[in-house]
Amino acid sequence: MGLYINPPNTSKEAWLLTMLIEKYAKEITKDEFYQLTWSTIPDEKVVLILINNESFTALAVLYSQTEFEYFQNHLKTDLRKTWVILCQKEQALEFAR
Repeated sequence: MGLYINPPNTSKEAWLLTMLIEKYAKEITKDEFYQLTWSTIPDEKVVLILINNESFTALAVLYSQTEFEYFQNHLKTDLRKTWVILCQKEQALEFAR
């Protein structure tokens, strides 16, 4: 299910920090994420969610309305540490698989 980012030669966390530092991305709170709707996300942006499962991390790309709504519905009850990022789509999709 879905697209996930696995950047070569660096961790997902380091890649996200680079995106934030270079202004390709902006961290948003979970509350801000829940206030978004699929139609309010600019076409050139995509929401990324880093989920820490304790044994590994997953960096999900919310590339479709179905993916977006799935994560909005499931993060409310998910207590794992998450990091929500609004990122430039071009940079995010470069390493998405």
